[in-house]
Amino acid sequence: SRPPSLTWNFVMLNLDYLPKPEYEGHMPPSKEVCELWRDIRSIVGYDTLLEIGLNAGHSSAINLELFPTVHVTSVDIGRHDWTELGANVLKTKFHDRFNFVLCHSTAYFERVQKGEYEHPHPDTIFIDGGHDISHVINDIRMGQWMGCKYLIIDDIKSNNVKLIVETLMTFGVLKLIKEYTYKCVNTSKPNNAVGLYKCQPIQ
Repeated sequence: SRPPSLTWNFVMLNLDYLPKPEYEGHMPPSKEVCELWRDIRSIVGYDTLLEIGLNAGHSSAINLELFPTVHVTSVDIGRHDWTELGANVLKTKFHDRFNFVLCHSTAYFERVQKGEYEHPHPDTIFIDGGHDISHVINDIRMGQWMGCKYLIIDDIKSNNVKLIVETLMTFGVLKLIKEYTYKCVNTSKPNNAVGLYKCQPIQ
């Protein structure tokens, strides 16, 4: 069932326990970011979130801090030293509410399909991994295959993500529900956008 929309007083989240990436942008625990996640959850009603792309763990931490009943499984290839460090910190702090899989999302999807990895049965997927066309297509298709009715896609203004999303909207695979903008941290493009999409599952 959908959580009720509540009036809430903003309290700045302290995520100083996470490692600080030397580069690559991430979501800060700002008021606008917390509001977008609260709004998304009021629409989707998710309690299990599959995240593609952990980086240093900020998006996972924001969800885990804001929503006490939410469980997050995060998949990341672990290209940066701070990724596994962040995953270990989140596991220690949130215990069974957080699970980390060190794997490329394409290989992860294949292994879940084969039964080699446990199916996480997510209510929704937050897609914020590789931006190559093949990676974006894989992650969206994984959401379809897993039966997700909604997908949350970050960086929707970047060229490849924008191309794939707009193409899939043309074919009716995705339908934009709402677009959110926020100021990103540690990136040359500080203004970023997240899209919430209705997704057509694979029958």
